[in-house]
Amino acid sequence: MDKLVFDFENEKLSLDNSKGSLNYLSHAHSDHLFLTNNPSNKIICSSLTAEFASINKEKLFYSKNLRLFNAGHIPGSTQIKFFSSVYGEVVYSGDLKLEDDLTTKGAEILKADTLIIDGTYGAYDIEFQKRQDLYETLYQLIKQNKDFNQIWGGYRLGKAQELIKFFNEYFSVAPIVSKEIANIAQIYNKNSIKLDFVVAGSEESNELVKDQFFAVFEPSKINSEFLNKINNVHKRKTLAFIATGWAKVYTKKPGLINFFPLSDHLDFKDILYYCKESQAKRVFVAFGKNEITARKLRKHNINAFAIEQLVSSNHNIFQF
Repeated sequence: MDKLVFDFENEKLSLDNSKGSLNYLSHAHSDHLFLTNNPSNKIICSSLTAEFASINKEKLFYSKNLRLFNAGHIPGSTQIKFFSSVYGEVVYSGDLKLEDDLTTKGAEILKADTLIIDGTYGAYDIEFQKRQDLYETLYQLIKQNKDFNQIWGGYRLGKAQELIKFFNEYFSVAPIVSKEIANIAQIYNKNSIKLDFVVAGSEESNELVKDQFFAVFEPSKINSEFLNKINNVHKRKTLAFIATGWAKVYTKKPGLINFFPLSDHLDFKDILYYCKESQAKRVFVAFGKNEITARKLRKHNINAFAIEQLVSSNHNIFQF
């Protein structure tokens, strides 16, 4: 989204990029973070996103004409709404989830004339389980394998903390976590999202691994070499699961590493629902196979287009 820039109040408002003088950051995942080293640039984001992204809060910009609303993706994630003389009320969703989960309240649906919406999974014919049903499925899976060590993989910010909270709530267990996940979990605790965990390498974790244990790590750290090493050291079988919505799209045979469909995005059904409820006159789909999703939406009488169609052939800036 490095070309998504709008004219706004004699400035350039960029959405999830640093091309403008006003830079909006929807949330603190690495695929949306942008360089913020330019001291003249002002940043628009929630205070929690600023904390996750280590942004000096003195750089944050506020305007009564730029309104932020919860996006439900991860704590601190937001949607932005502002008025354009050309496109009316504009809503940019960033990454979006409508349902509540254990750490994040679901997104609010916003009325708009022009809606730019998260279409990550929109092109695929999949449907995510309702969160409570999904948690029950997850509970049964973990319970069925309770005699084994279990290592769960989730993004360092968001999924990992949701998994920690799940183990806290459903099993009264404090899982072992990496130092990096623990650092982010401490920010959750500081902001009244209480998580109980044990840091890998600590004396407490060294005691826990003498028996069957649960752990939450980044997916990048979980591989066959890592699992074989744990099996050899602890003389107990270790199972690994990666929590990702892509498990619904790319099914794999069970092996050393398994996949569980835990998503923090919308499926097509939810994208369609948001579009209808927003009453948007025009919808632009972003972050996925955008033309396919837009075509599917048009079959439901949504005036939808791929975000790429906003790009002028002569300019890198969308004139709003």
